[in-house]
Amino acid sequence: RLELSGIKGTLHVYAIYLDPGCWKRRNRQMQKIIGAYNTNAHNLLLGDFNFTLCSNDRISKSCEPHGDNYTDKKNAEAWRQACEQMQLKELSQGQMTGENRFGWSRIDRAYTNLHAVDISMMHTACFLLEQPRHLSEHRPFAVVFARRNAKQSRPIPSWVIQHPDFRKELHG
Repeated sequence: RLELSGIKGTLHVYAIYLDPGCWKRRNRQMQKIIGAYNTNAHNLLLGDFNFTLCSNDRISKSCEPHGDNYTDKKNAEAWRQACEQMQLKELSQGQMTGENRFGWSRIDRAYTNLHAVDISMMHTACFLLEQPRHLSEHRPFAVVFARRNAKQSRPIPSWVIQHPDFRKELHG
């Protein structure tokens, strides 16, 4: 974890690389992430999680299944619970991030704990970069957070504020 502090707050960046070979070790690594997590900081978790969240995140190049759906499901459920506990949201992009001789997968992801209202008041993006095939089977990705200037700010529409669930969602 990289810890950055300044007058406007604290940012913790977690570089994730979970075990590629054992779902039980991945679950233990997730527990270590939860133990190191600081709810009083803006947390950005990104990297190679080495499991998929849904069956569409893996495509086989042959008739044989690519990857182990059982272990992916075990890790995906543990990660969903961790995300709920840490109030993480995925900065999603829908493209496959890895390619090897077996197929394609979307195992590289980014998450933030910024509140949905904060995210809606910023320019945010997550997108893939060119793949350096001579270095990795994975495509690197970039994450962008940029404050809107006053002219770009969008007020929250009144119909949103008047919704009966607005306060509950705002205060989480």
